[in-house]
Amino acid sequence: MKSVTLTQLKNNFSALVDLVRKGKTSLLVYDRKTPIIRVVYAGGEESEDGETDVVAQRLERAGLLRRAEKRKSDFSKIESLRVTPKNKKADILAAVLAERAEDR
Repeated sequence: MKSVTLTQLKNNFSALVDLVRKGKTSLLVYDRKTPIIRVVYAGGEESEDGETDVVAQRLERAGLLRRAEKRKSDFSKIESLRVTPKNKKADILAAVLAERAEDR
């Protein structure tokens, strides 16, 4: 576990998150010598200390974490929402004026 201050976390956020993501370490963040945040990888693979999966399971049970589900994209719903004009030579200005007349 690596100890960092809030300032170090802020200044090196991307690099530190990459270390955690790769499972190389977890972080303990301090604010004026007081530990305030513990950052651990919540993915499916275990880290070196083997606690990652246990922590993720505990957070799931508590309702604080929801793991992402792999879903196939269903674009057929999007196709059905496509709006096609009834008259291709429709006048946009006339449509706007008609809408104003209807008090929309």
